[in-house]
Amino acid sequence: MPSASRTLTLADLVDLELQLAHDRDADAAEVRRRDAEIAARLQARNLSEPALFLAWLDELRKLDRPPAGPSPGRRTQQWLDGTALVLVLLGLLAGGSAVSAWLVQTAGQPVNVIFFWCAIVGLQLPLLLLWIVAALPGRWLKALPGAATLQWMLRALAQWPARAAGWLVARFAGEGRTLLDQLRGQIATWSWVYGPLRLWILIRLTQVFAVAFNVGAVAAFVAISYGSDPAFGWKSTLLTADQVHSATRVVSVPWRVLPDQWSAVPLLDDVRHTKYKSLDPQYEPEIKSDGPIPWASWYSFLLLSILCYGLLPRLVTLAIAAAQVRRTLAAIRLDHSEFQRLAQRLARPRVETQATRPEAGAPASDGKARPVDMASAKDLGPCTVLRWAGVDLPPAQLVELVARRTGWTLSDLHAVGGLDPTADEAALIAIESSRTEQLNAARPVVLLVEAWEPPVGDYLDFIAALRQRLGRERTIQVLLFDRDAQGNAAPARPDAVRMWESRLAGLGDPWLWAETLVESPAEETRQPSAAEAQP
Repeated sequence: MPSASRTLTLADLVDLELQLAHDRDADAAEVRRRDAEIAARLQARNLSEPALFLAWLDELRKLDRPPAGPSPGRRTQQWLDGTALVLVLLGLLAGGSAVSAWLVQTAGQPVNVIFFWCAIVGLQLPLLLLWIVAALPGRWLKALPGAATLQWMLRALAQWPARAAGWLVARFAGEGRTLLDQLRGQIATWSWVYGPLRLWILIRLTQVFAVAFNVGAVAAFVAISYGSDPAFGWKSTLLTADQVHSATRVVSVPWRVLPDQWSAVPLLDDVRHTKYKSLDPQYEPEIKSDGPIPWASWYSFLLLSILCYGLLPRLVTLAIAAAQVRRTLAAIRLDHSEFQRLAQRLARPRVETQATRPEAGAPASDGKARPVDMASAKDLGPCTVLRWAGVDLPPAQLVELVARRTGWTLSDLHAVGGLDPTADEAALIAIESSRTEQLNAARPVVLLVEAWEPPVGDYLDFIAALRQRLGRERTIQVLLFDRDAQGNAAPARPDAVRMWESRLAGLGDPWLWAETLVESPAEETRQPSAAEAQP
């Protein structure tokens, strides 16, 4: 039995998504057979999600023997680790080079502390503020004028891939437009489900660079001082010594508690004595024989500024980002449409079929699917069913087909899509009111529609209204109903299923998907007998 304490990692998440994408295009009968065998080995009835999905992934990894190398998820994690290492090296180089360029001056030329502080420390503060505004919840920013608008602008910039895809969709037609529409929907889906995780991974990488930059700056600042004697001063046409001294006192508030021997706050006399002009041939401040060099206090002031306003905030932000990546991964529910399909495959009993051409001595078969091992079926809970006008099914048969297809049991049934729009509104009101009830807050909704009708007009309008009433992260499964020549429920045509899947995928709703209500009977793959092999 797999351990229930297994936690989701980024590598697991990538491998799960890629495997689900692969299964979506694979042979449905083979995928169903494989997952039925895995569910039997795992005793799927005893596992809850997402532990069930992680155990399923582990079983698939065992089937890869011998392993072909690291999985795509592990390669992604290695790529991120390698990217972080490169950013560390680039940050150290950038920080060391930036400080070295300032401190290695020609003789008689002091370092202008105003420009040095603004370039090495000051520029980091607005960049850090932008990340904070982008990452904080919107409700926290309402009290700050303009902060919510700035956050909206930053997040709008992050959505440019989906907007670019939408712009391309509007300029294509036919099959190309359909593919681009699906691409836009997929990008929107990933942003909806994994947007916070993507944001915090990006913040973590940028803060790795920023921490390395400040470490490199501090190392260069200290190292150069051992082999050189950089002088510090300031010049300004508009600022006076009193104003510069007042500014240094404000900046040095965090380290005022340090001992006096640090001389981390320049005295007013030091500020006055270190002012110079562009026309001065040399920098020769007044030096007292019984006191320290006037620019010595600037050295401690600048070093502590880098530590306090550069390195420390970046270390804190990096720690928060790393914690948020772990927290966001732990909070991912693994419940969007592809995971819902997987849960249904693992919960349903295995179905075997018999060949229509029997072996010698075997009884004739009618070719119908025969359920076996019913004890392995898992009840996924209740659902609300909305039956569109034109889906003519007796209630008992509707309950049986929905349960067999989804693993959900019917709790509420509403008729929609008729000539009377008040019935649609009544159904939507009933569903919306159920959101306030704890037991019904996450109940999935099944919409039964006619497979022979295209997904346009009233269907899409109703689905949009349904999503608005349900809110985010609640499942909507569209089941396509079709009839055979005798008027019995039958599998929907593959082209109809593809049309619905393609159109709904373009909406970018992670918890919305379409499937046929009745599955095609899948014949079991077997080797022909000796009698069958004879011509």
